[in-house]
Amino acid sequence: MKLSTVYKLFLLASASAPNFARKNNRGVTLIELIVGMVIAGILIQLAYFAFSVNREMYLKDAAKNDTNQNLRTVFEIVGPAITQAGEGVGVDSSFPVISIEPLSSTNSKLTVRQLKVSTKLRICQDLVAGAQTSITVLTSNPSAPAGCVPVDGNGDNYPDDWLEWKSYRQSNGGTLRVYIYDGSGRLELLSYTGEKIYDAGGTAISGAPTLNQVASASIDVTGTLANSYTAGGATRLIIVEERTYQLNGNTLQTSIDGGTAVNLINNVGQFTVRAAVRQGSTVSQCTRLLPQTNSLTCSPTLAETYNWSQIDGIEVTSKPNLAGNTAGLSTTNIDNINSRTQTQTFYPRNLINF
Repeated sequence: MKLSTVYKLFLLASASAPNFARKNNRGVTLIELIVGMVIAGILIQLAYFAFSVNREMYLKDAAKNDTNQNLRTVFEIVGPAITQAGEGVGVDSSFPVISIEPLSSTNSKLTVRQLKVSTKLRICQDLVAGAQTSITVLTSNPSAPAGCVPVDGNGDNYPDDWLEWKSYRQSNGGTLRVYIYDGSGRLELLSYTGEKIYDAGGTAISGAPTLNQVASASIDVTGTLANSYTAGGATRLIIVEERTYQLNGNTLQTSIDGGTAVNLINNVGQFTVRAAVRQGSTVSQCTRLLPQTNSLTCSPTLAETYNWSQIDGIEVTSKPNLAGNTAGLSTTNIDNINSRTQTQTFYPRNLINF
């Protein structure tokens, strides 16, 4: 090869080298940038969609767990109260241990009762309807009904039954609710504020009594009776604990002995209660059960007077009530959760007592 030919090839290579470097270092074109941005956008959208789906599933599961826990709590609180209803009452089948009052189509007022003091004091004087200040519960008067004579079994010179009531009242706030119970399902409420003991001459004993000094005893009360009562018979004074349960809005509340309502569980959409009452071979479903006023709503209608021993079970139905704006949940999910109900049946102590 001639020298001039080699030289020409060298010049040609030298001239083309800068163009090669510029081609490989020119950067990303606008089209390539747009394509990259589109792909990145798609990936981000896919990632966000997956995150949103997972977040909604998580929130849905969390909402379900919370509402299930709420419903379990309803049954865990109300159930034991029902099973303890009638504790201390004994074999008195007429005592109104449970009352059910429908307040709406989805809300019932449930009241359960049990004795707080096992001793039931007799009525040892006739009571006339109207305001009351004192009730004689023990007396040595020979004309008094049977069972009214004071008994001092432990030798402390105080009547045993009377002292039990006094001790309980003093250790529980000084004032108690006391019921007059007629033995056939009717209750009347009075306020029990104190007690007195008297000697044979009718003088109140101010200090500790001496041997056989107590001839009669009474309790101090306030309130007005709607009915009159005859001394003796089945009528008794009793101290009862009453627990009520009902919805206030979407909150299940309870109160004890008519006190201030306490919030128990939020986001509850239903609290309905009914009793299954068996008379013979027929079982009636009762949504209103107020035997002390003979006010019943049962299907089929009861064939005879209702009593506690005939309760087959107390059925409680509840469901959740999530707010429509619950974060992260669609309207469909919220409606699906709120439409689900749970029902449990509980059995009061009558299955043990009778």
